[in-house]
Amino acid sequence: MIATVTPNVALDKTYLLSGFNRQGVHRVELAALLPAGKGVNVARVLNQLQVPVICTGVVAGYTGQHICALLKEADVQHDFVWTRGESRQCLTLLEPGTDLHCEILEPGPAYTPELSRALIEKARRLARESDYVVIAGNPPPGTDPNLLKQLVQAARESCSRVVLDAHGIWLYHAIAARPHIIKPNWQEFQELTGPCPDNLAAVARAKPLLAAGIELVLISQGAAGALAVTLDCAWQITPPQVQAVSAVGCGDAMVGGLVASLTHKEPLQTALRFATAVATANTLVPGAGIFTHTDATRLYAEVQVEQLA
Repeated sequence: MIATVTPNVALDKTYLLSGFNRQGVHRVELAALLPAGKGVNVARVLNQLQVPVICTGVVAGYTGQHICALLKEADVQHDFVWTRGESRQCLTLLEPGTDLHCEILEPGPAYTPELSRALIEKARRLARESDYVVIAGNPPPGTDPNLLKQLVQAARESCSRVVLDAHGIWLYHAIAARPHIIKPNWQEFQELTGPCPDNLAAVARAKPLLAAGIELVLISQGAAGALAVTLDCAWQITPPQVQAVSAVGCGDAMVGGLVASLTHKEPLQTALRFATAVATANTLVPGAGIFTHTDATRLYAEVQVEQLA
């Protein structure tokens, strides 16, 4: 079993439209409505890969009920912590054939100390039954900066392996709890460690994190693929070029593919190739964590893994 923890669950709407500008009326050509937040997206990927998974996090109000109904419809197990207020809704605008990519994100319900404790205890309980716990996404602004650190600690104390995908102050504090794997993107990694002019500089910047107890630093790099660093080795993982529709959720798809492969005891290089194939397949359709097995299998054969160090 895999458990995912999403501190700020969302209902995502993605609209594809043509000729967008800031004025006038626009007709949507294609719409996608999905329960989301990074950990929920990871759970959707794992469910499509037929890996047993349950997701938790914080939900509220009528939007929270809608999120749960959509997850039930998709046969994704969930066990959320409920709070007052309303779960956030997020809107993504895409225009085919252009670089338009606009995201409008609501903040989500505010955390109280009691809510933080409830989520930590929920994560602790689920971790006892899970091989991996994926903690993905930041909580709403103003939340205790130690929340993700406490979630990592709770999962580790329950003997689960922990994957962390967060950024900013929450990532900075959480790495002190030594998650086994972290997955920032290129910008988030540099915010954590300092500027990196190239991959070799990033490898050097990752080494202190690895020496402190993190086992794998996986840095997603958009269309360029990913950089993976362990204490003993580093790899550049390069996907094939594709005609992308949307990059939303690709990092989450990468985490889901990685954890699925590691759960099946695949070698790390195989897991990295598969994670990158799933992430690339995610770009071919709108919606975070949506892909086809046919695309992922085809792309896996074209992913290149180059050892750097």
